[in-house]
Amino acid sequence: MLTEVMAKALAPDVAVNCVAPGMIELEPDSSAEKHLQFMERMASKTPMKRNGSAEDVVAAVMFFATAPQFVTGQILYVDGGLRLS
Repeated sequence: MLTEVMAKALAPDVAVNCVAPGMIELEPDSSAEKHLQFMERMASKTPMKRNGSAEDVVAAVMFFATAPQFVTGQILYVDGGLRLS
């Protein structure tokens, strides 16, 4: 809701959009077995059958950074379809 409110409030001078990441793999800690099991379980629930990467989030941010200013008030879910489940 904040994205939409800010998009309305700051238009037409500023375009406001949001990147909403899901489960993102960072540098894995092989000593944390519970963490690895949790990340594997989340990947199995995602339609893309993997967790996201930092590069996936960067690509989404770059999409908005290079999008026309007419694109505003949007939320881009970078979650491999997890929210569809």
